[in-house]
Amino acid sequence: MSTYQPTLLTPPADLKHLATLRLPWTAPPLSGNDAAPASKGAMYARAAKVREVRQTARLLGKRVTMPVGAGYLVVQLHYRPRDRRRRDTDNLWSVLKPLADGLVDAGLVADDVPRLMGKPEPIIWPAVRGGGSGLWLDLWCAECAPFPYSNLHK
Repeated sequence: MSTYQPTLLTPPADLKHLATLRLPWTAPPLSGNDAAPASKGAMYARAAKVREVRQTARLLGKRVTMPVGAGYLVVQLHYRPRDRRRRDTDNLWSVLKPLADGLVDAGLVADDVPRLMGKPEPIIWPAVRGGGSGLWLDLWCAECAPFPYSNLHK
């Protein structure tokens, strides 16, 4: 076994902005704070919302083409809330997962594994009075994944 070295994931040097996808929601449609579904109806309602988020990402992702030679996609989720209440980025992972799955469904990459797709911590922007709220994705591409994923076998 090799010796462990503390590592901070650094974006690839050849990272290029690919597209910005405006999402149709003004607030996150899913949250990590959502309670586990207590009934079958609640379970089906949550599954329907996850399906909607994934389908939206698939449709928006179909409009984007990965450049030839790009094998790594970075998906950055942004959220601008309508007010200044405290929020934490952990709750946005519930939205990011089906969005990433939808981009895979759109054919941008074969899977959302770390060797093919990076998903950095979501960004919560400060609220702007009268500026509106919303969510969007910035998509970035690179030839290959950063270390340590660049060393993984396909």
